[in-house]
Amino acid sequence: IEEKALGILEQMERLSREGEAHLLPNAYTYSAVINCFARSKEPDKAVKAVSVLQQMEEQYRLGNNSARPNVVAYNSVLNACAYTVGEQENIDTAFKIACLVFDEVRTSDYTRPTHITYGTFIQVCGNFMPESKIRENLIEATFKRCAQEGLVSNLVWKKLRLAASSELFQALQETAAKDNNEAKWSRNT
Repeated sequence: IEEKALGILEQMERLSREGEAHLLPNAYTYSAVINCFARSKEPDKAVKAVSVLQQMEEQYRLGNNSARPNVVAYNSVLNACAYTVGEQENIDTAFKIACLVFDEVRTSDYTRPTHITYGTFIQVCGNFMPESKIRENLIEATFKRCAQEGLVSNLVWKKLRLAASSELFQALQETAAKDNNEAKWSRNT
């Protein structure tokens, strides 16, 4: 179904260039196709999802203002990465894509990360990084940035519990309990 969705998107782009302005794809169209790849069983779904995101970004740069990438599109690419399975090469590629997309959404001029963005990136780290101090540091830094932005939700706690060591999870829970931090950390969710 994902390849069929991509074919329809490409046909819409072609027809809109030929004068059928009402068929001009928008952010919802691109996000729907990205989501099709994210939910597929394709081993290279992360590559295909980010390719559609890049296509979306290119259309926006070319003047299709309705194709401006939104956080839903970025989160769908992160989701494709988080659920990539198969050969190690596919997993390594998915992890690299997730890191780049996470950085892109954090530094974007036109969208901001949400609790879903942070939770899904924490999940990617837990799924694909070997247990190590580097993994712990990345998960902790990501969680702290999420907390600083007031985006800690139940979803973020759930993903953190699955990805972090029990020691790190407990330490962050204890910090949340102090000085009304939990309320501050979730003020924007």
